[in-house]
Amino acid sequence: SCGVLSYALACGKAIVSTPYLYALELLKNGRGTLVPFKDPDAIAKVLIEIIKDEERREKMRRAAYDFGRAMVWEKVAASYAYVFNFVSSGVGSQL
Repeated sequence: SCGVLSYALACGKAIVSTPYLYALELLKNGRGTLVPFKDPDAIAKVLIEIIKDEERREKMRRAAYDFGRAMVWEKVAASYAYVFNFVSSGVGSQL
C-alpha cells in the first residue's frame, strides 16, 4: 500500500515494489527497485541481489532516506502553512 511504501522510504529502507503509480514516482533515481506484477521469481532474484550487494543496498537506502526527509510531518506542515498563507493573503486569488 502507499502508506507502507511511504513509511519504508522515510525510514531509509531498501525497497522492492511492483510498478504502481505511486511506486513509480517514489522509487525512481535509485530509491528502490521495481519488479513486474505477479512475478515471484523476479522478486526473489532482486531480493537476493540486494542482500548480496551491500553497496547497492546502502545506496538505495541512503537515496530513500534523503528523499524521505521532505515527507516528515514538520516539512509537510510547513508546506501546508505556506499554501494557506499564500491563499489567505489574496495573492493566490490574483493568479
